Amino acid sequence: MREANLSRRGFLGLGAVAAVSTAAVGLAGCASQAAPANEGGQAAEETSGYRFMQKPEPITEVDETHDYDVVVVGLGAAGMGAAIGAVKNGAKVAIVQKEIKGISQGNSCSGVDLEQSNEEGVLAYINKIMAESDLRPKRELVDMYVRRSGEAVMAVYEYGQAGSLPPIIRSESDVTFEGTDAVAHAVVVAPGTKPIMWQDGIENFAEVAEADPSIDIFYEYPGVQLVQDESGAVTGVICEIKNGGYAQFNAANGVILATGDYQNDEEMVEVFCPDCVGFDFKQVNKTGDGHKMALWAGAHMERVGHTKMIHDMDSGPMFTADIPFLNVDMQGNRFCDEKTNGSMMFINNLMRDWTEDKGQYCQIFDAAYEQKYADSKPPTLEKLMVYMPEEDVERTGVIESLIDTYMCDTLEELAEKLQIKDVDNFLKTVNEYNKMCEAGIDSAFGKQGAYMQPIDTPPYIGTHRHVRVSAILGGIDVDAQLHALDENMEPIKGLFVAGNTAGPFYGGVDYPAGIPGMSVGRAVTFGYVAGESAAQGK
Repeated sequence: MREANLSRRGFLGLGAVAAVSTAAVGLAGCASQAAPANEGGQAAEETSGYRFMQKPEPITEVDETHDYDVVVVGLGAAGMGAAIGAVKNGAKVAIVQKEIKGISQGNSCSGVDLEQSNEEGVLAYINKIMAESDLRPKRELVDMYVRRSGEAVMAVYEYGQAGSLPPIIRSESDVTFEGTDAVAHAVVVAPGTKPIMWQDGIENFAEVAEADPSIDIFYEYPGVQLVQDESGAVTGVICEIKNGGYAQFNAANGVILATGDYQNDEEMVEVFCPDCVGFDFKQVNKTGDGHKMALWAGAHMERVGHTKMIHDMDSGPMFTADIPFLNVDMQGNRFCDEKTNGSMMFINNLMRDWTEDKGQYCQIFDAAYEQKYADSKPPTLEKLMVYMPEEDVERTGVIESLIDTYMCDTLEELAEKLQIKDVDNFLKTVNEYNKMCEAGIDSAFGKQGAYMQPIDTPPYIGTHRHVRVSAILGGIDVDAQLHALDENMEPIKGLFVAGNTAGPFYGGVDYPAGIPGMSVGRAVTFGYVAGESAAQGK
């Protein structure tokens, strides 16, 4: 395997991004995607103003040439699944990765075991995913995920058993649907329990792959350009070499793009997922490499308004709308009905137009919260203290540098700990909230009286929340075999796309959190099926 270090030069050299008008966003989401590609796969004139649509000149001089059956670009959950799927079907595989190691997010990976499910349950599960994504996904992709995910996640589980951190089957359960005999048997696989994450699972996969003669991994070989023949079929990929120059990886059966999302390309975010503009991003180097290479090759991007994943799981327990504590912004102002609008997955939608402190807010409650919110079954104070940096307790399953929950004798002190900027305004807000609780009527936002609990029992507790973009879930249009599709929805021969580089699997304004482990599970499954399709020459 290749030696690697962390440094690399950006493959497009993007600078400051010019403002994109509302009209331009509409153009990018509609006309630009349907615009005919020119002879080299470059978009027509109306989209040429976007830097990510500027197809570079073909690279014709290379310093290295490598020949494989299947080349996977990107080593994350989808790239891992792609390699396993291809190897299971007899392919010799190269994985090219721009980082020093594989990169992944998430903690669990779910699939459906068809043998322990019935057809009614499979269809109900498909419908559940469709409904949680506002009926916008391409149904054939959701169908494929549900029917192939059990096989895919178990293939990853079995492959990883040879490593020093073998994955575990975290849970198995029957998902049933009220009023029916439908049963879908869900299997959840994980690299371990928190704080062990899929990042550790990817490193375990790489360890196993090191000893696998069917897989070669090339670290710090970022893919920058696809190779196409005269017919437009993709026959390989050009990668940068760490110390200068280029390497060409020829793929006899196909190239699989699994490079993750585009959250670190400001222009692409403005054009395809404007809801994320202004929020902080959790990832680095996710610059849409695969999306760009596919677009330059003539592929079609799914329509604008891509699904996003913006939440905060780090600074305290995952309080959702089921525990409707008082929410205030960093100026100390209340801003929502915490029961209806306080969900962890959707609260970011209330922050899109904030001019400052976007993504940051505070949850406020008091020492009697366990009794006041007993029906919501909140965590005990003992469990809550794990998230308090000032408490001398043993901490497991948390990222200590990110926890931000405090317990103070006075509201003034709590406001200072939480970094609320206008303490007097915060005190006024709490006072007004307590008066509404006493009256049993939320005259500001209409929260149901049963959830109006005063903040009046010291010590007072608060969590400084910081919701950030974990992933943008939109990408290149694909079919159920994971072929990249052109503007006529026809497959581009030799080009496959998986994971968060592919779409349209999601469709809602936010990630559908009702199915645990689906994000990694979908990535693994798409990769696995893409690897199978490429290896079999589909």
